[in-house]
Amino acid sequence: MSIKYTITPKDLHAHIFHIELTLDHPNPLGQVFSLPNWLPGSYLIRDFSKHVISMSAHSCGESLVIRKLDKNHWITHPCDENITLEYEIYAFDLSVRSAYLTSERAFFNGSSVFLKPIGFEDDPCEVVINYPSSAHVLGDWACATTLELKSKHKAFEIYSADNYQDLIDHPVEMADFTRFEFEANNIAHAMTITGRHSTDIARLRSDLMSICEHHI
Repeated sequence: MSIKYTITPKDLHAHIFHIELTLDHPNPLGQVFSLPNWLPGSYLIRDFSKHVISMSAHSCGESLVIRKLDKNHWITHPCDENITLEYEIYAFDLSVRSAYLTSERAFFNGSSVFLKPIGFEDDPCEVVINYPSSAHVLGDWACATTLELKSKHKAFEIYSADNYQDLIDHPVEMADFTRFEFEANNIAHAMTITGRHSTDIARLRSDLMSICEHHI
């Protein structure tokens, strides 16, 4: 794939995600990247770019100039070779709209962490989600998302998306969570519960099945 994202929970205590974006065949006149101001289904202005705390670019091992055009657009110096962007996101928003990172859990919506390469919105992309060191997290973390899983490894998982819109339409939760599955009208469903709880899973599953079957 011509677009690859790698996201890593870099500093759990400082709440920082590190993201690496590699793009093949960028615009030779200068590649523009942007971060949405909204997320799918909620179109209030969120200004996610205010959480970008650092950004750099390089190509073939050499640093590449990147400058900010406005609050959520950046452009690289003209380059004919592959480009890699590295940037960091501050993640300490407990809502479901942005990103959150502590030793207990990690969560992000793609629109708040994944820069969009302008002109490549319809291209498929690959996403590598790295786990933090097990010594720094509480419990045994797993990853919950509806992105298409390509491969699963101890230290990371690899997913794919059909295009940028598909990429940002699948939130990601990482934690030591409880997960259960059920079917409603032959459609597979799953629920993830993060944190300590004393939930009656059997009853919750039964109630959710009834609710979902009523609305489908």
